[in-house]
Amino acid sequence: MTILNKMYDIITKAINNSELVVSKNIKFSSIIFGNGINENYLYLTDNLYCLIDLIRRGYSNKIDLIYIDPPFFTNMSFDKKIKINLEDEEIVLKRNDFSDSYENGLEQFIYDIALRMNLMRELLSDTGSIYVHVDNRINHYIRIVLDEVFGEKNFINEIIWVYKSGGASNRRFSKKHDNIYLYSKTNKYIFNQQKEKSYNRGYKPYKFRDVIEYKDDLGWYTLVKAKDVWNINMVGRTSKERVNYSSQKPLELIKKAILASTNDNAIVADFYLGSGTTAVAASELNRKWIGCDQNPISIIYTERRLRNSDFTLLIEKESQKFCRTFDIEYYKDEKNLYLFVKDYINIHNDKLKTKPFLYIEKIYVCNNQNDSFNIVSSLDKTSIKENKINITLNGESNLYIIIVDLFGNIDFHKLS
Repeated sequence: MTILNKMYDIITKAINNSELVVSKNIKFSSIIFGNGINENYLYLTDNLYCLIDLIRRGYSNKIDLIYIDPPFFTNMSFDKKIKINLEDEEIVLKRNDFSDSYENGLEQFIYDIALRMNLMRELLSDTGSIYVHVDNRINHYIRIVLDEVFGEKNFINEIIWVYKSGGASNRRFSKKHDNIYLYSKTNKYIFNQQKEKSYNRGYKPYKFRDVIEYKDDLGWYTLVKAKDVWNINMVGRTSKERVNYSSQKPLELIKKAILASTNDNAIVADFYLGSGTTAVAASELNRKWIGCDQNPISIIYTERRLRNSDFTLLIEKESQKFCRTFDIEYYKDEKNLYLFVKDYINIHNDKLKTKPFLYIEKIYVCNNQNDSFNIVSSLDKTSIKENKINITLNGESNLYIIIVDLFGNIDFHKLS
């Protein structure tokens, strides 16, 4: 029996089971960034647990737009090089951003996606929409899942994202596009018609009556209703918005979806957050946002890009990412916290043995109030220059230190 013959049963099982998983008892610790008065949430957990928690928090029928860029069933591991610069040598390490493989193959992939999409549908408002970003490897399977979960009648568009970057082949046409499926929950969905440039033939003015024409460096054009083919450059190596994270999507792409399908103060969610582009785009467009990823490095990159925005970070209490990777000593007074990084659990190069601080990605200092942690200070790796680290305090007590290493492992230290 082929996978297509099994798909209905797989999707039906996932939909039925989605009602059962909501009863799963998941507990989160909250870490507040900023003043704590906000409606933006960043989850560090499996997105299944995030979806369950949001339903319990009363977000059913509340989210106005969901954009997701899920795994593409590539059976690959997506890694990034990490460069540590010493005076006489550059040391290159490897960090895993995410793994796109499934122990039980395609059936498990389809089941996992269908299970999560059905919970996303529960969260989506009656005027809401979902954008699902895929490629040629699994787009046909995802389309079937979407038809079953959201209904064929709620299909709105297949958007083709065209870009220049990527490889080429002598054996086939160069693959230079992704597919983005747009579905709604009901026929009441919000759609704000967008306009785009349409260049005149020969880039010359038509001078038609009642047609407004414009001119730029290329030539003359008119503004027409936006088409379902989006020509937007990928985030290139020299792009200002580029961060060192796999599969980063451009802000322009996400903003186009947000502007078309939401109004001010809407809630935008991304449950495969990655480099954080959706949260950044929503914040810049005056929308509330919810993001989720199970990789701590994703969370740190998102927090950096948000530039001190207010949000609450929710960390699953039983997360396997918590471990002891740094051996530290400390002492403090009312105004300062003094840390000394003695050792790192897995030194990769003898030249780093005396410099374990180079394995630090970020340090957060927080205090515990009413079962929540409030960030009182943080240090990025660029400002950590030696094993002795001085952090300014303002008389806070009941302090904790969170240290994230270059690979996404989390150290959680309670200061006595």
